Amino acid sequence: MKSNENIIKTENFYFSAFLIAEGCELAGIEPSVSGTNHYTFCFYNTETVKQLKEEFFSLRSVVKPQDFANAQRILKSIILNLNQQC
Repeated sequence: MKSNENIIKTENFYFSAFLIAEGCELAGIEPSVSGTNHYTFCFYNTETVKQLKEEFFSLRSVVKPQDFANAQRILKSIILNLNQQC
């Protein structure tokens, strides 16, 4: 991963799936500091990510349902793989 200033982090699974569905690059996944089975999703902090974040949280975003469902499956697969490595 690049330096932290170039990374945006979120624990919001659906926002992360939305970003992936929109073609944003996942920079990494970190385990939550709380010790639970939650994860922090890291994305490169680009202008596109900033724009998509604004659209998502202002409820103005539009994403193809199949792309969103596929992105959720990808994230769940990555998380499952991480859990099996521990």
